[in-house]
Amino acid sequence: MAMSGKLIRHLFPINGVRPQGGQTPLMLALLCGLLYAGTVIADNKSAHVWCDAETDLCWQNPQRAGLDPEDVGLTAGEAQPYCESLVLGGYADWRVPNIDELRTLIAGHEPTQPNGDCRVSVGAGTFDGLNRSCHGGTLLEGPTANGCYWKSALTGRCDRSDVAAVAGKRLETWASDRPSDDPEHWTAYVTFDTGAVGFNHNCSYADVRCVRDNAGPIPECVASGTCIDVDDYVSDPELTADCDADVCTGGDAVRVTLHVPESLEAQPHQLMVFWYKEADWRMPPARPPDGGTDYNQVLAPNIGLDKPLVMTVPACTFYREKLISGKFRLFAYLQMQKGFQPLPRAGDYVWGSSEPIRFPLNGSAHQADVAELDITLHRVD
Repeated sequence: MAMSGKLIRHLFPINGVRPQGGQTPLMLALLCGLLYAGTVIADNKSAHVWCDAETDLCWQNPQRAGLDPEDVGLTAGEAQPYCESLVLGGYADWRVPNIDELRTLIAGHEPTQPNGDCRVSVGAGTFDGLNRSCHGGTLLEGPTANGCYWKSALTGRCDRSDVAAVAGKRLETWASDRPSDDPEHWTAYVTFDTGAVGFNHNCSYADVRCVRDNAGPIPECVASGTCIDVDDYVSDPELTADCDADVCTGGDAVRVTLHVPESLEAQPHQLMVFWYKEADWRMPPARPPDGGTDYNQVLAPNIGLDKPLVMTVPACTFYREKLISGKFRLFAYLQMQKGFQPLPRAGDYVWGSSEPIRFPLNGSAHQADVAELDITLHRVD
């Protein structure tokens, strides 16, 4: 009896919804029998498991909630508990892939495929992700029918928006690796809408596609047709507590008045103003910031020669979970052209503080004090 993939996914949703009333254990057993009768998981025939003969890895297919356009993803801290709770194809030994494993799924962009020039690998640092070879290809022009930069056997969506980010950004897919230089705040990812590879903040939202080694005995339920998939992970508030906190209102801040030195030839794409640790400072900084929030990243900023822009930059981390203390430099970057540009290009405008600012401002404790700073950006030649 032939069954379409669409119908199979309807019967066994992968978005965390378990069978409801009316679907008795007998009915579930019959459905499993239809799906798995005569099937060997390693032969790539499971409705929700695809095994890659090139790597001997088996993948959740589609990814978590991969067919739900409204799903917002998981934080990095939730990815592993989710995979550990997953029961799929009779197996319960799922995990989050490391970045080298996840990169084996990339197709259509050689620099980020395995052995490509991108240096983000197990043991890499955040700086490695800023190399241009890691940036990916043209948005949604990958080799698959839906434009994803992944192998043709994979299903799901790669175009879901990140609701917590600036407009146009799409959900990445988490790997398990933390960078060697800042494991507390960042986790590796692949974004399959472009094939890019890098690091994102642990409190960001992203997809996860669980993996397991294609090893061990085939579960008895496969032969007996009694396998039942379990995908019912519920977010644990303890895992997201740090990400849900907002401590910025009690911290110090600097109110910055930004000027440009000349009339702008076009509408700027975005303005970013962030804090960087003095110990790691270089101009321009080529790594993720240490302070400032999403309010300090403004699309189409309303700034001009006779129209300065005023912005308050709090002394807290981007996701508002922690106040920052110590010496920091401020970096302002007015990006004139659209696109992902971690480093300024000719025609952009920048400013970097020549002296550090110490937080707390009073030298002892954050008390919501606000300092004033007046700066003029300079054009990059």
